[in-house]
Amino acid sequence: TECTYKVANKLLSIGILVGLIMAGLASSIPRFLPQILTNNAIVQTAVRPLATPLFLGALLLAPVAVCEGVLLSQRELGFLAGVYAISTALLPPVLFRIKRSSEGTVGMIWNAFA
Repeated sequence: TECTYKVANKLLSIGILVGLIMAGLASSIPRFLPQILTNNAIVQTAVRPLATPLFLGALLLAPVAVCEGVLLSQRELGFLAGVYAISTALLPPVLFRIKRSSEGTVGMIWNAFA
């Protein structure tokens, strides 16, 4: 119905806003304040590039959770089950391919999750 559509859009807007705020806060630590995480300069340098995939993953988390909640409330269980099955089937081979690659980095793994 139209009311359901309006509520879903409002929730999605809130999810995007919350995701943006949380992503900004979470990714600011490794990017600008890595000394909070560790005193080791090598590790501080290594975590800086991970700020971008962390931002993307955190940004998408809230809207995806909202969409998942809307689908659950509408009893779209078959669609959700299909998405879960596809995600479960596709992600491990991608991760193993990154692992086997001589040029695979931690950042690539974070990007795969994002």
